[in-house]
Amino acid sequence: MAAGLAALGLALLELGLSLRSGGSALWGDVPAWSAFATLCALLGGTAAAVRLVPALRLRPAGAERIALGGLTGLAVFWALVVLPRADTDRGFVLTMALAAVAAAVWLVPGRRR
Repeated sequence: MAAGLAALGLALLELGLSLRSGGSALWGDVPAWSAFATLCALLGGTAAAVRLVPALRLRPAGAERIALGGLTGLAVFWALVVLPRADTDRGFVLTMALAAVAAAVWLVPGRRR
């Protein structure tokens, strides 16, 4: 379930970054922030991926720290880039992306609580 939510979060993020709201997509307006958000979403799925692909050879605690770092970075992107325009369809999709990645990090089996 966590891996599916992480993949959904990444797909929603890319959809939100590609939506043309007001003429241009975020990939064109802020490419560095868009790349940063994509990297953070990928890192957010690390803890789930480690449990699915044991060949990654990361300890669960290390993978959890990486995933939490990715989630934190995605939250920073949301607060600085998305929040000022959150009342748009793109803002809604990007908010759902953040929620999906957060749920993925939260629901990883064996996560320390």
